[in-house]
Amino acid sequence: VAEPMQLGEGGYGLNYGVSIPAIRAIAGRVGTDHAFARFLYRQDVRELRMAALTIADPVSVTPDNVDEWFVGRMPEELIEELALRLLSRCGRPVLDTLCGRWLRAGSGAERYAALMALARARVQEFDAAAVVEGRNTGGRTKFVPPLASFVRYSSAPEERNAIGERPTYCLK
Repeated sequence: VAEPMQLGEGGYGLNYGVSIPAIRAIAGRVGTDHAFARFLYRQDVRELRMAALTIADPVSVTPDNVDEWFVGRMPEELIEELALRLLSRCGRPVLDTLCGRWLRAGSGAERYAALMALARARVQEFDAAAVVEGRNTGGRTKFVPPLASFVRYSSAPEERNAIGERPTYCLK
């Protein structure tokens, strides 16, 4: 598993090929420790960077320090984990920063991360509202995040292939 990942996605300095669910389970036992998560994330080891995203405290991520989580080599799986495990849980000020900074002026990979984080955060907000109002969603959510306003930031032809066509799928 590790060798194809290193060859196909820009790789990591070191990659043991441990599955993401196993990494999450092990990191979940540590609890929240933002300083330790920041230390782990600076290492060029796939499993440590993935574990850091579970250990990090979303409350400690601010608009001023959000960019420190998008450094070094950023394979697609790490971008997705960053968006879904950390950035989407950071709160409105960080999400507004992602929208303002990464969607408008970021690289293709930063735009992809911002779109994923914003979409995940909006789905979480929708589910919470349904629970509070006592509506039965039947385990399904038909909510579609309002991404139409972001199309102009992500559909430039030169950016479309920067991260494997994924932003195009998000916008359909």
